[in-house]
Amino acid sequence: MKKKFISLLTPFLLLFSITAFAETVSAKELTNVITNVIVWDVANGREASQSGGIYQLTQNNNYRYAVDFDLSAYDGNLSDGDTFTFTIPAPLTVTATTFDLTDKATGIAVGEASVVSNGAGAGGTATITLKNLADYLKEKGGTEIQGVSGTFYTQFKAEELTENTEISFPSGETEKTITHQIKVSPAKPSDYSYIIEKENFAKIGGIISSKDWTSETLGKNGQYVHGWTVRINTRQESYETIEVTDTVSENYSPMQFIPETFKVTAGWYRNDFSLMDQEELAPGTDYTIDWNESYTQFVLKINKASSFVKNGKTASFQIQYDTTAPADGTKVQNGVSMKADEKDITSTSTNTQLTYYHTGNSVVTTGGTIQLQTGYRITLYKVDSKTLNRLPNAQFKITPPAGATAAEEIVTTDQNGVAQSPVYSEEDVKLGAFTITEVAAPTGYILDSTPIEVTVGSEGVIRTISNQRKTTSASIAATKKLTGRDLKAEEFEFTLTNDETGEAVETVKNDADGNITFSKLTYDTAGVYNYTVTEANAGQTIDRITYDAEPIKVTVKVEADDQGNLSATVTYTDNDAVFENIYTPETTTTTTTTTSATTTAAPTTTEPATTTAATTTSEASTTAEATTTTEPTTTIAGTTSDTNTTTTEATTTTGTPAATTTDSPVTTTVTEARTTLVTESTESTTSETSSSDPATTTTTASSSDPTTVTSGASTSDPTTTTTTNGKPTPTTTANRPKKKLPSTGEDTSAGAVILGFALLSISLTVIYFRRLHRQ
Repeated sequence: MKKKFISLLTPFLLLFSITAFAETVSAKELTNVITNVIVWDVANGREASQSGGIYQLTQNNNYRYAVDFDLSAYDGNLSDGDTFTFTIPAPLTVTATTFDLTDKATGIAVGEASVVSNGAGAGGTATITLKNLADYLKEKGGTEIQGVSGTFYTQFKAEELTENTEISFPSGETEKTITHQIKVSPAKPSDYSYIIEKENFAKIGGIISSKDWTSETLGKNGQYVHGWTVRINTRQESYETIEVTDTVSENYSPMQFIPETFKVTAGWYRNDFSLMDQEELAPGTDYTIDWNESYTQFVLKINKASSFVKNGKTASFQIQYDTTAPADGTKVQNGVSMKADEKDITSTSTNTQLTYYHTGNSVVTTGGTIQLQTGYRITLYKVDSKTLNRLPNAQFKITPPAGATAAEEIVTTDQNGVAQSPVYSEEDVKLGAFTITEVAAPTGYILDSTPIEVTVGSEGVIRTISNQRKTTSASIAATKKLTGRDLKAEEFEFTLTNDETGEAVETVKNDADGNITFSKLTYDTAGVYNYTVTEANAGQTIDRITYDAEPIKVTVKVEADDQGNLSATVTYTDNDAVFENIYTPETTTTTTTTTSATTTAAPTTTEPATTTAATTTSEASTTAEATTTTEPTTTIAGTTSDTNTTTTEATTTTGTPAATTTDSPVTTTVTEARTTLVTESTESTTSETSSSDPATTTTTASSSDPTTVTSGASTSDPTTTTTTNGKPTPTTTANRPKKKLPSTGEDTSAGAVILGFALLSISLTVIYFRRLHRQ
């Protein structure tokens, strides 16, 4: 039984051994794959300075070897576990570390580096082992591993002072012989006084660093930034206003300013460029800053520069900020310019340069990444013109110069928005300009087919090309109605607010016809956008106008078709797009007074004086009746007043014979107050009568006032309504019941009046016959 079991197990063991051996032999050492090695100055973010081909190093400063590798010689023959080695010789001191080599496009770590130090001044070794190639191949969608290349960095110091030392790298590791000459000098203090005394402005920095960041303004985040510093008014000239403009160059890789990192400081520069007596400026108070839409340019204004005094002079200023970083091995650049008291200023007092450009390397020098190789090739970035987001699937035709061996070809941007041409020969690039033409835009973007000519150098050429999104527009409008009077142009104010941001989009006024029209809104992205239209003074009553309290809700729906073309539809909640205000007219009282005066002069007859023993009989007592009628309240211009009508009848009957002289005017006043009209009619009658006959009726108001007989009367005069525009509107009062005045006793005294006239007639007849008899 045991023998049978062993005989069955043997094939499996044999198969396992063969598989294990196959896997073991598949892991191999890759030789001659290192294509270039340079010394990287960590402090300055660039290749270390050279003089006569000799690297000028400073003792104990941090440097890194930037090592380019290319595994294309092993295309289709790469496996996990394959290794290659980079040896760092003495007298350098290597820093031991481990890190992954990550492919930026896929995010997959395709290799792991292990750096071993041999001790101080003894060099070290970096070994790179490939891994995760199956995942990498699956992500790339190919059939075999091809075109693996990249850069990794190993850190070292030069601790020994040397005049000229040659560093050689093992020939089995490099594609060709690589040697360096280095000189190591002690650190010494720097004196930049000669620069400070003539510099107006400059830009430094641009060094990439690992830094987690988030920008609400950009709506982005990342792990790397470029840090920049701008020196302004370095030599402390006296200026009242300073304006600084900083712009990202399109001839390099794309990046954006990160507004949240912005800082402005006043001070003065010491001879080592240290900023002394620092004072941070307050945004909005000490300076203003305006950004363009894509945050690739800013304009900063210091309006009272002379108010900042440092070291006895107008201050120098320092601007510091971060930008986003491609972090893919390419270069970035931006340029700064300056105006003072509205005049262009050159970068120094001894040159004519108006813009100072500074370039940074977007190279990750910690660990290792599979980064872009740009030498002798064209690298194109396709970005959104507004957000600078990378755009895939843009196609460009690249046409080499006449006579070149390279053929015309079409390249397409990948998921990172990058497209690269093949490597051109040195002979081809010397023939002249290459032409780049966009032949297909990403979906939803406008094609820009304008040809671009570029000259390719040993470092290649990089262009960032932006596309504008396809757009559509929508018009939001409403209507204003006013009840109670005519509407006036620009009488009422309305604000359109974006519901998502809470920010006012625009404020407009109505026209004479009540139209409320906002400027067209432009959209470049499909979606639903909500707005609110509100009227100023909503819900209030001002100057007799009651304002509509309800806002208007608006929805704009933007849709895209298969080609990315956009269309917009505007709808209003409950189909209500009307604001209706109500005007309450003011009530106006108009008073009209009509006076007619009639004077009758009666004949005067002089009779002889007669002495009569008179008997006085008092038959009728004095009767006075006064009635007061109060009519409705009338309001004029916001003031309420009551109009009262007083009807008074006073009658005095005296039975005593006496001579009566009436020389005071008898005035009859009829007053009637209606809703909007008071009409006062005054009739004055003056009679003079001299007689020795008994008097008729005498009523005395006072010793100084005329005798007045007043009787109530009802007058149906037309009522006039006067509006605030001064145009009265006649109204007929016969259509409504007349208000009846209280009784004044006038009817009951009619008989007494008739009797009075009869007695007067008899008296006149008697007088007439007496005169006739005397004659």
